[in-house]
Amino acid sequence: MIPFTFLYPLDLDENIRAKQLEEFAGSGGKHIVLSDPILKMLAGNPSIRKQFKRQVAGFGVDFVDSHAPYGYECDLMLPDELANIVYARQMLTLELVHDFGIKTCVFHIGNAPLFMEYTLDELHSFVCRALERVLRRAEELDITICLENIFKPINTVSVILELLKKFDSPHLGVCFDSGHANIMEKGMAFSDSRPWGQWEGRGEIEWEHDVLNKLLPHIVTCHLHDNNGSQDQHKLPGQGTVNWQEIMKILPTAPNLKCMQSEVSLLRNPMPAATLIDTWKEYLAGTEACIC
Repeated sequence: MIPFTFLYPLDLDENIRAKQLEEFAGSGGKHIVLSDPILKMLAGNPSIRKQFKRQVAGFGVDFVDSHAPYGYECDLMLPDELANIVYARQMLTLELVHDFGIKTCVFHIGNAPLFMEYTLDELHSFVCRALERVLRRAEELDITICLENIFKPINTVSVILELLKKFDSPHLGVCFDSGHANIMEKGMAFSDSRPWGQWEGRGEIEWEHDVLNKLLPHIVTCHLHDNNGSQDQHKLPGQGTVNWQEIMKILPTAPNLKCMQSEVSLLRNPMPAATLIDTWKEYLAGTEACIC
């Protein structure tokens, strides 16, 4: 069975976190993503790591996948003046992921239209330099780095496939993001869709199609969420225009798939844990994915 895990918010406060875990586990949840906020919390206060692990395990919850910190001073495309600082943060992320026994970690290639003083080719060279160093340590720790498709010129399907070909490592794969794919496949129809602003000054937008099948041989994990084809809303499946019938039929056939993940955001779309989990159980029926 393919484990199904959740992007689930856990508070910094131990008592509030206990209530969150109690609700999640009581609603049938089992797996939580070792997410950007959690990794930042642990990196900033390593002494709480053991207690945090005991608390989570005490509710019968575990971690099977992870998402590296992202954004400015975190992503792979950082220029020379930031490279060493970012590299240190990325190495710490891998060590924490390894400490939790997790085998996959999602990295953003570049998550904002920053560094306009550099060409896309120059940014791409920064990505390759960072990925070479990060991948070397990931291979030593037996962690698979997963590159995520987004809707920006530095992380298109073509760029990801080029990086996979260049490095040709069994420890480098793809995180398929259903919401981002939906925007790149349907966003042209909306004058306010995210790619228009993200590509400004970077040339003509490379609108995409059939993203899932193009990435399928390389998919290791995934971010599953819905939207209207224009904005990155991270909604429940069925609340947008993502073709879930197609995804649930095709995605589980990915030959290298290790886990599946709900990236429905409870911060943007508040709901009880039971609503989140029960909805996904309905959509996963008939697949090889298992929440429990």
